[in-house]
Parts: sequence; structure tokens; C-alpha cells
Amino acid sequence: MLWAGEWECAIASLDRASRLSPHDPLLWVVAAARALAHLGARKLPEAAAAAREAVRLPAATVTAYFTLASILGQLGKIDEAKGVMIEVYRLRPDINAEYVAQVLPFANPADIDYLMEGLYKAGLPR
Repeated sequence: MLWAGEWECAIASLDRASRLSPHDPLLWVVAAARALAHLGARKLPEAAAAAREAVRLPAATVTAYFTLASILGQLGKIDEAKGVMIEVYRLRPDINAEYVAQVLPFANPADIDYLMEGLYKAGLPR
């Protein structure tokens, strides 16, 4: 549902997954996916809360961090977004737009464009 842009369905499913497995070692994936769904739905405060949760969880990868950076960029919190990008580059020094688009296969190109716009605001080179 997430990749298809079915935001509300994706959010409901991800919320349910969190409730069913609250101690899952991959809970950061669920939180990051929830952040992406809220970002897609343009619910930026909810997206930021979910992304912050994702990066606080053990084993969070670069995806959680660049999601948070994008959301902060879209919220206009540019200094904070640039601070998160430091961690993104620590985790993946060679990160670029092509990599992000590859790991986030949204069906609608406008959805990845919106995420990329936030990352560009956060300092990802074009």
C-alpha cells in the first residue's frame, strides 16, 4: 500500500503491525514506513514524529535517517535537516538521488519527487 500511494491504508496497516509486534527488532522499519506514508499524505508533523521514532530505535539504517532529513526539509527546519544529513553521510558517504529512488519504489513519480525535494533542502546535492 505504501509504494502504491494508498496512504491511509498503509498507515493503518503499519499502526497495526506496531501494536502486534511492539518489541520487534525491525520496528524501525515499521516506523520509517509510517513516516513515509505520512509524508506521502502530506501530514508532515505526523511524519516527523514517526521518523524521529525510527531513528531512535536500534538497528535503524540510512533509510530512516534520510526520511527524517527529507521531512525536516519539507517542514522548513533546514538546520535540523542538515544535522540529520551528517548522520546520513556517516552511514552512507556515497548517497545520492539515484540510490534513494532505487530503495523507495513509489509507483507515482511525484511521491519520490516530493521526498527528494525535502532532501535537496536538507543539503543532498542535485
